[in-house]
Amino acid sequence: GRRSRSPPPRRPRSPQVPDEYLLDVPEAGSTMRARVVSVKPFGAFVHLPGYRSQGLVHISQLAARRVESVEEVAKLEDEVWVSVLSVEGEGRAARVSCSMRRVDQQTGEEIEDERAGGGGGGGGGGG
Repeated sequence: GRRSRSPPPRRPRSPQVPDEYLLDVPEAGSTMRARVVSVKPFGAFVHLPGYRSQGLVHISQLAARRVESVEEVAKLEDEVWVSVLSVEGEGRAARVSCSMRRVDQQTGEEIEDERAGGGGGGGGGGG
């Protein structure tokens, strides 16, 4: 007898990607614009556009200088530039570590190392 097993029905992939088809995590080393969605004593959680996972900018990665409180640098709903340092885990449970100090917050250009080359101007004092 002929055993023609029909393959399971494949759902056609539409060329337009709906919102559900977000990537889980960005690639380490990528730089992107992010939005601060939560501020904690230890850092800021940011929404990475196009990805399901949030990124965490640890307080030590917020700025090249010492930061006393996260809100000095990152406030809720702020748009910031982040560089993805590392990604641990997979899917929605992935932990995405980001840095703001590695990216020029004005231009979005990556800063190789704050110790390398020309001195930047000092930041203004608090008010």
